[in-house]
Amino acid sequence: MLTALLLTPLACFTEAPECSDEPAALSLPAEVIDFGEVIAGGQSATAVLQVGNDGGQRLALGEAELSSYEDGDASAFTLVDASPRTLYCGEETTLTIRFEPDEVGEYTALLRMTTSDPAQPTVEVPIRGVGSDPRIRVDPSSVWAPAEVGTLVTNPVTIESVGLGALEVYGVWLDAPEAEEVFSLVTPEVLAAASEAAPLVLPEGDSVSFEVRFEPDGEGEWDEVLLIRSNDPYTPTTYVRLLGTTADCSGAPSVSITSPADGAVVAGDAPVLLTASVSDDCDAPQSMTTIWYATTADGGRVYLNNSAIDEDGDSTVEVTLPEGEVIVEAQTSDSWGLTGSDTVTLTVE
Repeated sequence: MLTALLLTPLACFTEAPECSDEPAALSLPAEVIDFGEVIAGGQSATAVLQVGNDGGQRLALGEAELSSYEDGDASAFTLVDASPRTLYCGEETTLTIRFEPDEVGEYTALLRMTTSDPAQPTVEVPIRGVGSDPRIRVDPSSVWAPAEVGTLVTNPVTIESVGLGALEVYGVWLDAPEAEEVFSLVTPEVLAAASEAAPLVLPEGDSVSFEVRFEPDGEGEWDEVLLIRSNDPYTPTTYVRLLGTTADCSGAPSVSITSPADGAVVAGDAPVLLTASVSDDCDAPQSMTTIWYATTADGGRVYLNNSAIDEDGDSTVEVTLPEGEVIVEAQTSDSWGLTGSDTVTLTVE
């Protein structure tokens, strides 16, 4: 947000209102006011327009007004103090305009003011601003890093601007000092230097990537957090879970269908809720996906659906099954290409 400037009178004479016989002369450095992007529905910005009198006679300024410009929407702009005023020779004053967009989109207005300057009896200044809605996407949302003691594993993480307007990234860091014992970040210079005062700006659709490195110097498991700060109004801080382990990753995922039970009879005229419990020695549950199949009595195999796995290891999907005796299979593969599965036999009536 821009900060209003203090009014600084610079009168040439304290006893006389005029300095010379020269006419009043308006000084208005700004030809246009551009607020850039401001988050819609929750943020505002102010701009200060300096107005001065470079002439010898007093300068009368009429009441400032805002109007529509180029058929644009001027509703988001407000004049803080639009009252008429008089400037003696050498004096300056300021006009403050506030921009507070309610919705995403471009806003334009025209600032108009009458003056006693014979060369500029009317002054007009275009005003522009954009209401934005920045959003952040971080992929992956969690990092699962198995490694042997003394080895290094590298995982890429990408920050993407997926909203309407530019995303400002203020920094990336590990949440706890102890995390730095095994985890480290390798970031490009533009991201490493980012701060709230000087953010990394990602236009809509752009992205930046960095590396999370895991290098354990002893046996164990680690559960740490990576923080990413941005101007996303709904997710100003994004948390990325960092899971590290030195466990053996040679085993396939463990999959167990928990509902319906093997041998159950289910209705064929309504969706059936299928639930499986999934775990893996080295992959986080939410980094995997369960694929569901059904095999009918005549041997035909039908793809049912995919279902995500939550952090507790539960994978649930609702499907309609073919009538008759059906073998339902839940199949999950880990990042090492190992596959685990489980089946139940159901009677669908």
